Amino acid sequence: MLYPVNADREQMEAAMRDLLERGGLEQPDLVLPHEDGGIVCLWHERMLAVVVDPDELDPEGETEFPV
Repeated sequence: MLYPVNADREQMEAAMRDLLERGGLEQPDLVLPHEDGGIVCLWHERMLAVVVDPDELDPEGETEFPV
C-alpha cells in the first residue's frame, strides 16, 4: 500500500494506525499535533513516542513511499 508523503495530519494518523493494525501492534494511547506539521503518537504504559515528521516535497506532490 502507498501513502502520500505530503499527507495532512489526519491522513498521517490514519496511515500510522493502518500500519500498526497491519503489523499486529497496539494503537497509540494519544496522538497529538507536532510543531513541524506532523504528529506525535504516544503509548503511555510503554513510555514510547513516535514522531511522524513530514518532509518538503516537490510542488507536484507526486512522491509516494511504500508502507
